Amino acid sequence: MRELWRLMEDPAYQARYPRRAQRLKGIAYLMINAHPGLTQLPQGVKVILVQGAKEEKWPRPRSYLNNGRVADSSLEALIRTGSPRMCYLYYTAEVNSNWGYRKGDTHVPVSLLQHDCLPRLVDSLLATSSSPGSAFQASSRAFLSPERVAAENGLGWHPETLSSRFEGTEMRVEVPPDSAEFRHVECIFKADPASGVDRFYFPGRGTSNFKITKIERVQNAALKDTVDDKRGRVVKMLEKAGIRYEAGVHSRWLFHGAKDADALQNIIENPVSGFAPQMGLGADGVNLWGYGTYFARDASYSIRAHYCDDCLDEKEDCMILLCLVECGLSCVGEEHMRIMPKVHPALKQLRYTSYVDFASNPEIFVTMGEQAYPAYIIHFEE
Repeated sequence: MRELWRLMEDPAYQARYPRRAQRLKGIAYLMINAHPGLTQLPQGVKVILVQGAKEEKWPRPRSYLNNGRVADSSLEALIRTGSPRMCYLYYTAEVNSNWGYRKGDTHVPVSLLQHDCLPRLVDSLLATSSSPGSAFQASSRAFLSPERVAAENGLGWHPETLSSRFEGTEMRVEVPPDSAEFRHVECIFKADPASGVDRFYFPGRGTSNFKITKIERVQNAALKDTVDDKRGRVVKMLEKAGIRYEAGVHSRWLFHGAKDADALQNIIENPVSGFAPQMGLGADGVNLWGYGTYFARDASYSIRAHYCDDCLDEKEDCMILLCLVECGLSCVGEEHMRIMPKVHPALKQLRYTSYVDFASNPEIFVTMGEQAYPAYIIHFEE
């Protein structure tokens, strides 16, 4: 492939074989592991590069720096030599948490055989309405059950939709148990992944048998406006880069476990200060997937990892937050990452706006507090 790309960019080859050179540029390429001699991707060509943290034959560091910049001669530097909106690095990090060991791919990337990853990467290369990276991010939504997808759509994706349900002046209002709103929240809380898919964290240990004792709607108009403003900025940033904003892809319904009832109240009153950056998820007290506030796709993670143990109501039932989170474009996070990196030097205003634990089927999302609206407080008992 490296030789093909060299010919493609060779003026003499283009002059002698113009049609052949043009056909080469019309092909989308999936490269598994970058050869050490490769320093430049071809221009105007779609490329997905697959490489993991444990690549042993042609090792090359990914090398995001903690300030969001990219180190020279790294995988991230290489992918940025290609054309904007046309190239994507599928990278698997090596991260051992208290609740699961995410292993980086070796020279033979086994993660391509999981979750239909390889055909999804190919489909992302062939997508005509989105960039390869955004298309691949969107494909992971297939791992939600149809019931959960319908429930999320029922709750809605716009902060204005949430505020249309506000009643009265209280900040916390109980949702009627016989309402469609209650059933949607309950479905998301109890949902298992799609058929044939298991969770990476706490597999087989869902929440379908938990009893919900109460659901409260959070009615904070000022907070809603703050998140709505952030949503508008994310939409504008994506549109400027030629990427269409997709609800359920660039925004997500996610769970957050608060330390205690006081911390939960602080979050719903002012999440910018209330959503404290998570510390100490790893064995050595580090942020495993970057600096920020941590959210889980599934309620089972926040509960089984004991993030809700001390967040109790007056009846000693546990409480968990269901949040509408503006994730934007996501990249795999690492413990040293503190500032969201830019996507491509030619797209100066476009940054990633969330970290994830695993690109193919993410279960953990890391954002800043102003990107999340804590829409519902779910009271439950096992």
